[in-house]
Amino acid sequence: EYLSVEKDSIRTESCNMLGWCVENLVESSKPATSILKKKGSKNGGGAANTKQNSAASGWKLECILDVGRALQPRLTDKIAKVRNAAISACVPYFSERAKLISSADSKDFEKMITSIQNTLLWIMTNDSSAPNRALVAQIVHVSEETIPYVIERVKDVDVKVREAALDSLRENVNLDDLTEDQRVEILRYGLTKRCPSTHAKAVELLCANWLKSSKFDPIDLLDSLNPVLNESVCELATEVIINMASKIDCEDSDDVGVELVRKHFGGPEVRSFQQQILKKRS
Repeated sequence: EYLSVEKDSIRTESCNMLGWCVENLVESSKPATSILKKKGSKNGGGAANTKQNSAASGWKLECILDVGRALQPRLTDKIAKVRNAAISACVPYFSERAKLISSADSKDFEKMITSIQNTLLWIMTNDSSAPNRALVAQIVHVSEETIPYVIERVKDVDVKVREAALDSLRENVNLDDLTEDQRVEILRYGLTKRCPSTHAKAVELLCANWLKSSKFDPIDLLDSLNPVLNESVCELATEVIINMASKIDCEDSDDVGVELVRKHFGGPEVRSFQQQILKKRS
């Protein structure tokens, strides 16, 4: 009931508290199951403990369903900070452990998750608050369905949203998960000279994820971008990669992209990177 009061600070704190409760319910699901099973197998009370475990899972599922339903209206609250708190509170619903609580045929749980995700995707595209759009870009469950929404935020008018989208793509999406058009679109809008911080994040994605997954083979990476059809983007990528190889072992660099990429590589990887990029090719 505190989620519906007039005072927005109370609605915000209520969202925070419910998010904490759901997170603890979700995180405790697997350990609790293991303990019950161990006790049952030790004292011969396996059947009784299985029944207790089932009842506990049912109670947890009922709790997170009730909380999820209560949080959903706050995702579209008129106050931006309330929406922000509600977005954060929904994060545990998309963890792997949340699936342990819900039974395989829990249609209510799946229906609620779908509804929350659809609302989050709407927020990421339409919310007037840039911090809220950025937050959703960071926490939204990445899948074939949601990747296009994240890529679209690389074009956002706010730099923090663009950075959050590029970070999400780097952390959660493999090169092979993207189509050729999606890869080109990310680089075309990410490697913009108009915004140094966005450019640096795109460089980090290109070198610390895509190039690394290609075993530092620039030819293999450029082939995935189709240089015949996307010559200008491939030229941008090549320029970035060569610049990175020439500067990554410099102790002091004023290039933010180089500093970001360096944090992902150890000494052997830096050497492998440079050898692959700077070696002569016939």
